[in-house]
Amino acid sequence: MTLKTPFIPTPWGLSITAEELLPGVTFVQTPSHGGYHLNAAVNARPAAARVMIRQAFPHLELP
Repeated sequence: MTLKTPFIPTPWGLSITAEELLPGVTFVQTPSHGGYHLNAAVNARPAAARVMIRQAFPHLELP
């Protein structure tokens, strides 16, 4: 896991924190929202991304 510099742009505004959990999968927090941001390559392959996330984080409930 890599802690990134705060104040990077996200779809929800500038981040307070951003942590890369897997290559192309970053958990970000903004003043009003938090969530997982997928880069374009991961987002282009949603089924593969789900498999990768399920393997890394089996406790998460994903569709």
